[in-house]
Amino acid sequence: RISVLGLPGSPTDLFLDELLPRAAAQGTQLMECSGNTRSASFGLLSSADWTGIRLLDAIDRFQVPAGATRLVVSGFDQYSQPSQRSTPGASWIFSFDELEQTGAFLATELNGAALPADHGAPVRLVVPGWYGCTCIKWVNELRFVGEDEPATSQMREFASRTHQDGT
Repeated sequence: RISVLGLPGSPTDLFLDELLPRAAAQGTQLMECSGNTRSASFGLLSSADWTGIRLLDAIDRFQVPAGATRLVVSGFDQYSQPSQRSTPGASWIFSFDELEQTGAFLATELNGAALPADHGAPVRLVVPGWYGCTCIKWVNELRFVGEDEPATSQMREFASRTHQDGT
């Protein structure tokens, strides 16, 4: 279940059973970690064939609330041990134009098989052409927000890893 917040009235949910019939091949996508810097040397780079539903198609039944210009995608991402390099939690804010231009999708399969748990099962966000940190695993919440929504901790962490000022 994915909670959908920021709509008029009560929160609503998207269920996997509703998404699966609309899933389609999304092609081979490359992911790279923003930690692939000389100093960190993570070396995380991969490509895979994905199946899923475009995020904008998944939310097309909802009327975008007045004043909402962006969508926050969040996922459950907790560590069993405290991380020395990463802030727990996972969320990223996207404009609707960014979601359209990238073809961001909710992935349900990886290389022709059901999405495995370590890749975010049952649903993961994939944002083609963007660093892997935007590809939220274990998606559990979508929230419609306005232009003034502050950057998430994950967005701030990305900015610091890629030597950007500000948030």
